[in-house]
Amino acid sequence: MTEKEKMKHQKLYDANYDKELGAERIRCKSLCQKYNNLPVENIDARHTFIKSIIGHVGKNIHIEPNFWCDYGYNISVGVRQFGA
Repeated sequence: MTEKEKMKHQKLYDANYDKELGAERIRCKSLCQKYNNLPVENIDARHTFIKSIIGHVGKNIHIEPNFWCDYGYNISVGVRQFGA
């Protein structure tokens, strides 16, 4: 079983020496860096760009910079509920 497979099955894994996970982590960190450097007033661009990082994004989410994660594709953000 690969380290990524272990991760997906919520088993103990070591990402430090796995080339696939290392490349995915660097890709995600690079995307997070770009997201964090978008102008804070450009809300539409930030809402669109965060979808390239996070696995599932519901409507009307808002994530403030600085945002960092390791892989992103494991994150699911639901629909924002007003008045809840």
